[in-house]
Amino acid sequence: HGNRLINAKIGEGTADFTQYPALTTAEAQDAFHLGVRLVNREHHHACNFIAFAGLGKGASAACLAICTAVLDCKLTELTAESEQLEGLAIESLVQLSETALKKHPKTHDAFTILTLYGGYEMTALVGAMLRAAELRMVFMVDNLPAAAALLLAAEINKEVARYAIVAASLNNTLMKHIINHLKLPVLLDYQQEHLPGISSAMALPLLRNVLKLLQHSNP
Repeated sequence: HGNRLINAKIGEGTADFTQYPALTTAEAQDAFHLGVRLVNREHHHACNFIAFAGLGKGASAACLAICTAVLDCKLTELTAESEQLEGLAIESLVQLSETALKKHPKTHDAFTILTLYGGYEMTALVGAMLRAAELRMVFMVDNLPAAAALLLAAEINKEVARYAIVAASLNNTLMKHIINHLKLPVLLDYQQEHLPGISSAMALPLLRNVLKLLQHSNP
Protein backbone atom coordinates (compact mmCIF):
# COMPACT_ATOMS: atom_id res chain seq x y z
CA HIS A 1 0.00 0.00 0.00
CA GLY A 2 1.26 3.45 -0.88
CA ASN A 3 3.78 2.41 -3.56
CA ARG A 4 3.43 2.01 -7.31
CA LEU A 5 3.94 -1.74 -7.45
CA ILE A 6 0.85 -3.85 -8.11
CA ASN A 7 0.39 -7.02 -6.09
CA ALA A 8 -1.36 -9.24 -8.62
CA LYS A 9 0.36 -12.63 -8.42
CA ILE A 10 -1.53 -15.41 -10.16
CA GLY A 11 0.76 -18.26 -9.05
CA GLU A 12 4.29 -19.21 -8.05
CA GLY A 13 5.24 -20.10 -11.61
CA THR A 14 4.07 -21.83 -14.77
CA ALA A 15 4.50 -25.51 -15.57
CA ASP A 16 7.36 -26.83 -17.73
CA PHE A 17 5.93 -26.25 -21.21
CA THR A 18 8.13 -28.98 -22.71
CA GLN A 19 6.17 -31.53 -20.64
CA TYR A 20 2.81 -29.96 -19.75
CA PRO A 21 0.62 -27.00 -20.75
CA ALA A 22 2.25 -23.92 -19.21
CA LEU A 23 -1.04 -22.67 -17.75
CA THR A 24 -4.33 -24.15 -16.71
CA THR A 25 -7.41 -22.65 -18.31
CA ALA A 26 -8.34 -21.02 -14.98
CA GLU A 27 -4.88 -19.48 -14.58
CA ALA A 28 -4.96 -18.13 -18.13
CA GLN A 29 -8.41 -16.63 -17.57
CA ASP A 30 -7.30 -14.99 -14.32
CA ALA A 31 -4.22 -13.47 -15.98
CA PHE A 32 -6.22 -12.33 -19.01
CA HIS A 33 -8.82 -10.55 -16.90
CA LEU A 34 -6.07 -8.99 -14.78
CA GLY A 35 -4.76 -7.27 -17.91
CA VAL A 36 -8.27 -6.07 -18.73
CA ARG A 37 -8.75 -4.66 -15.21
CA LEU A 38 -5.44 -2.79 -15.24
CA VAL A 39 -6.27 -1.09 -18.53
CA ASN A 40 -9.74 -0.24 -17.23
CA ARG A 41 -8.11 1.43 -14.23
CA GLU A 42 -5.79 3.54 -16.39
CA HIS A 43 -8.65 4.51 -18.71
CA HIS A 44 -10.72 5.51 -15.68
CA HIS A 45 -7.93 7.95 -14.75
CA ALA A 46 -8.14 9.56 -18.22
CA CYS A 47 -5.13 7.76 -19.69
CA ASN A 48 -5.30 7.44 -23.48
CA PHE A 49 -1.89 5.89 -24.19
CA ILE A 50 -0.09 2.85 -22.72
CA ALA A 51 3.30 1.22 -23.32
CA PHE A 52 3.48 -2.56 -22.95
CA ALA A 53 6.62 -4.56 -22.22
CA GLY A 54 7.32 -8.04 -20.96
CA LEU A 55 9.47 -7.69 -17.83
CA GLY A 56 10.11 -11.32 -16.88
CA LYS A 57 13.25 -13.19 -17.89
CA GLY A 58 13.08 -16.41 -19.87
CA ALA A 59 10.25 -15.55 -22.25
CA SER A 60 12.24 -15.95 -25.48
CA ALA A 61 11.62 -19.68 -25.89
CA ALA A 62 7.91 -19.13 -25.27
CA CYS A 63 7.89 -16.32 -27.86
CA LEU A 64 9.48 -18.64 -30.42
CA ALA A 65 6.96 -21.41 -29.77
CA ILE A 66 3.99 -19.02 -29.83
CA CYS A 67 5.04 -17.33 -33.07
CA THR A 68 5.75 -20.66 -34.75
CA ALA A 69 2.28 -21.90 -33.77
CA VAL A 70 0.49 -18.71 -34.86
CA LEU A 71 2.40 -18.13 -38.10
CA ASP A 72 2.36 -21.86 -38.93
CA CYS A 73 5.95 -21.93 -40.10
CA LYS A 74 9.24 -23.59 -39.19
CA LEU A 75 11.32 -22.39 -36.25
CA THR A 76 14.31 -21.96 -38.53
CA GLU A 77 12.36 -19.44 -40.63
CA LEU A 78 11.94 -17.18 -37.59
CA THR A 79 15.56 -17.15 -36.48
CA ALA A 80 19.03 -16.50 -37.85
CA GLU A 81 22.29 -18.21 -36.99
CA SER A 82 24.49 -16.65 -34.29
CA GLU A 83 21.57 -14.57 -32.94
CA GLN A 84 21.01 -14.17 -29.22
CA LEU A 85 17.82 -13.48 -27.27
CA GLU A 86 18.13 -12.37 -23.64
CA GLY A 87 21.82 -13.21 -23.91
CA LEU A 88 21.13 -16.86 -24.81
CA ALA A 89 22.27 -18.57 -28.00
CA ILE A 90 19.41 -19.00 -30.47
CA GLU A 91 20.23 -22.70 -30.99
CA SER A 92 19.38 -23.61 -27.38
CA LEU A 93 16.14 -21.63 -27.50
CA VAL A 94 15.12 -23.26 -30.78
CA GLN A 95 15.76 -26.70 -29.29
CA LEU A 96 13.65 -25.90 -26.23
CA SER A 97 10.79 -24.50 -28.32
CA GLU A 98 10.93 -27.42 -30.74
CA THR A 99 10.60 -29.88 -27.85
CA ALA A 100 7.51 -28.03 -26.59
CA LEU A 101 5.91 -27.83 -30.05
CA LYS A 102 6.35 -31.57 -30.60
CA LYS A 103 4.88 -32.36 -27.17
CA HIS A 104 1.57 -30.55 -27.68
CA PRO A 105 -1.14 -30.90 -30.34
CA LYS A 106 -1.18 -28.41 -33.19
CA THR A 107 -3.82 -25.71 -32.81
CA HIS A 108 -4.73 -22.35 -34.30
CA ASP A 109 -6.82 -21.22 -31.32
CA ALA A 110 -5.03 -18.24 -29.74
CA PHE A 111 -6.21 -18.89 -26.19
CA THR A 112 -5.19 -22.54 -26.38
CA ILE A 113 -1.75 -21.50 -27.66
CA LEU A 114 -1.46 -19.20 -24.63
CA THR A 115 -2.22 -22.03 -22.22
CA LEU A 116 0.29 -24.34 -23.93
CA TYR A 117 3.26 -21.98 -24.25
CA GLY A 118 2.54 -18.63 -22.59
CA GLY A 119 3.04 -17.23 -19.14
CA TYR A 120 0.99 -15.17 -16.70
CA GLU A 121 2.54 -11.93 -17.89
CA MET A 122 2.08 -12.56 -21.59
CA THR A 123 -1.53 -13.63 -21.04
CA ALA A 124 -2.19 -10.43 -19.08
CA LEU A 125 -0.64 -8.45 -21.94
CA VAL A 126 -3.01 -10.08 -24.44
CA GLY A 127 -6.03 -9.15 -22.33
CA ALA A 128 -4.69 -5.63 -21.79
CA MET A 129 -4.09 -5.02 -25.51
CA LEU A 130 -7.51 -6.25 -26.51
CA ARG A 131 -9.15 -4.03 -23.90
CA ALA A 132 -7.02 -1.02 -24.87
CA ALA A 133 -8.08 -1.40 -28.49
CA GLU A 134 -11.70 -1.80 -27.42
CA LEU A 135 -11.39 1.54 -25.58
CA ARG A 136 -9.65 3.06 -28.65
CA MET A 137 -6.42 3.65 -26.76
CA VAL A 138 -3.20 3.76 -28.76
CA PHE A 139 -0.46 1.62 -27.24
CA MET A 140 3.26 1.09 -27.75
CA VAL A 141 4.90 -2.33 -28.06
CA ASP A 142 8.27 -2.21 -26.32
CA ASN A 143 9.94 -5.60 -26.76
CA LEU A 144 9.64 -9.15 -28.07
CA PRO A 145 7.31 -10.61 -25.37
CA ALA A 146 4.91 -7.70 -25.90
CA ALA A 147 5.09 -8.21 -29.68
CA ALA A 148 4.31 -11.93 -29.27
CA ALA A 149 1.34 -10.98 -27.07
CA LEU A 150 0.12 -8.61 -29.79
CA LEU A 151 0.41 -11.40 -32.36
CA LEU A 152 -1.90 -13.54 -30.22
CA ALA A 153 -4.27 -10.63 -29.53
CA ALA A 154 -4.54 -10.03 -33.29
CA GLU A 155 -5.50 -13.68 -33.75
CA ILE A 156 -8.43 -13.07 -31.41
CA ASN A 157 -9.35 -9.73 -33.01
CA LYS A 158 -7.35 -8.53 -36.01
CA GLU A 159 -8.43 -4.91 -35.44
CA VAL A 160 -6.25 -4.66 -32.32
CA ALA A 161 -3.12 -4.13 -34.46
CA ARG A 162 -4.54 -0.82 -35.73
CA TYR A 163 -3.94 0.70 -32.29
CA ALA A 164 -0.35 -0.53 -31.92
CA ILE A 165 2.96 1.26 -32.49
CA VAL A 166 6.33 -0.47 -32.14
CA ALA A 167 8.87 1.57 -30.18
CA ALA A 168 11.94 0.28 -32.08
CA SER A 169 12.92 -2.31 -34.65
CA LEU A 170 15.20 -4.51 -32.56
CA ASN A 171 17.94 -6.64 -34.00
CA ASN A 172 16.25 -10.02 -34.04
CA THR A 173 14.59 -11.91 -36.86
CA LEU A 174 11.53 -12.92 -34.86
CA MET A 175 10.60 -9.32 -34.01
CA LYS A 176 10.91 -8.37 -37.68
CA HIS A 177 8.60 -11.23 -38.68
CA ILE A 178 5.92 -10.01 -36.27
CA ILE A 179 6.25 -6.40 -37.46
CA ASN A 180 5.94 -7.44 -41.11
CA HIS A 181 3.10 -9.89 -40.48
CA LEU A 182 0.97 -7.32 -38.65
CA LYS A 183 2.19 -4.37 -40.78
CA LEU A 184 3.06 -2.37 -37.65
CA PRO A 185 4.46 1.18 -37.70
CA VAL A 186 7.88 1.55 -36.05
CA LEU A 187 9.05 4.78 -34.42
CA LEU A 188 12.78 4.22 -34.01
CA ASP A 189 15.17 2.30 -36.22
CA TYR A 190 18.02 1.02 -34.10
CA GLN A 191 19.43 -2.42 -33.55
CA GLN A 192 20.55 -2.50 -29.92
CA GLU A 193 18.38 -4.40 -27.45
CA HIS A 194 17.73 -2.60 -24.16
CA LEU A 195 16.17 -3.46 -20.83
CA PRO A 196 12.35 -3.54 -20.87
CA GLY A 197 10.83 -0.08 -21.07
CA ILE A 198 13.91 1.74 -22.38
CA SER A 199 12.80 1.69 -26.03
CA SER A 200 9.42 3.17 -25.09
CA ALA A 201 11.07 5.85 -22.97
CA MET A 202 13.26 6.81 -25.93
CA ALA A 203 10.40 6.78 -28.43
CA LEU A 204 7.84 8.67 -26.34
CA PRO A 205 9.36 12.19 -26.80
CA LEU A 206 9.39 11.65 -30.57
CA LEU A 207 5.74 10.64 -30.53
CA ARG A 208 4.81 13.67 -28.40
CA ASN A 209 6.63 16.02 -30.79
CA VAL A 210 4.86 14.53 -33.79
CA LEU A 211 1.47 14.97 -32.10
CA LYS A 212 2.28 18.59 -31.24
CA LEU A 213 3.29 19.23 -34.83
CA LEU A 214 0.04 17.74 -36.11
CA GLN A 215 -2.03 19.72 -33.60
CA HIS A 216 -0.45 23.04 -34.59
CA SER A 217 -0.32 22.45 -38.35
CA ASN A 218 -2.81 24.20 -40.60
CA PRO A 219 -5.79 22.07 -41.66
